Amino acid sequence: MTTAFSKDELLSRAETLLSSMLTLPGTLNTPVPGFFVGRKEQVTDPCISVPKPFVSLMLRGRKSVCFPGGNPIVYERGQCMVAAVSTPNAVSFVECSSHSPLLYLTLDLDFQVVNSLLSEFPQLCTLRRPGVLSQHVLIDADENLIAAFLRLLELCAQPERIAVMAPLISKEIHYCLLLTAASSLLSCFSADNGPYVQLAKSAEYIRENYKRPVFVEDLAQMVHMAPSTYFRHFKAVYGLTPMQYHKQLRLYAARRLLRQHCSVSQAAYAVGYESTSQFSRDYKKMFEHTPAQEILQTDELL
Repeated sequence: MTTAFSKDELLSRAETLLSSMLTLPGTLNTPVPGFFVGRKEQVTDPCISVPKPFVSLMLRGRKSVCFPGGNPIVYERGQCMVAAVSTPNAVSFVECSSHSPLLYLTLDLDFQVVNSLLSEFPQLCTLRRPGVLSQHVLIDADENLIAAFLRLLELCAQPERIAVMAPLISKEIHYCLLLTAASSLLSCFSADNGPYVQLAKSAEYIRENYKRPVFVEDLAQMVHMAPSTYFRHFKAVYGLTPMQYHKQLRLYAARRLLRQHCSVSQAAYAVGYESTSQFSRDYKKMFEHTPAQEILQTDELL
């Protein structure tokens, strides 16, 4: 794969196109499945999100992401954040304004595509880098990766071509990532029945059942690990224990409900708490203010 344009030229073309597509601040779910674009015009305090595994290319500005158990990572124009697991993270926008908005492109990762590429091109397996596995990696995007993102962005204005071309361009993006320092991370989470895949399956189960009680012993049995081994591996990959992961999912879901004007008791019971007092204690410990204060702050913004 080669491109006639330099990295800076490709980024500038993508900036111009995205600026014309997204004239107001916000995040747009494009017609291309799993492809999102964003524009931010204000520096923000950290806000919590629980995204699917993703790769995000920064076109302009600077963005900070803090994953559990780690320090904030700032990435900027021409860099990609690759996150292989779905885990709560704190996002803030640290360099942007109405005159120079922050612009970014995000694509959901598809580990079936990664697995297919590794089977189709076994030589990619030799590019795996040894070392301690993290849940994310920051890379400098090269011209080929940026050009593929640009084609995906251009495809948004060609709906009749999306069904055929989007999977091909998405596969190209995954291929480009496998040629970078993200290779080990992606290949570990694509291996059939490997330990990291099993951990991801257990995390998916927790996400789908966060309203119900979950127990480490049951989760460990689900992935065929001893409870102590499962606990240790889960925390190493996700930066949280399984119970902390479960609790945070509940509290983030409750926060969304409170901001939609649910009462404290309604939000607590909706996410699986049996005690509103316990819910309030956990909420204050997590967000440093009570659920009632969350409702009050939301009302003041209206």
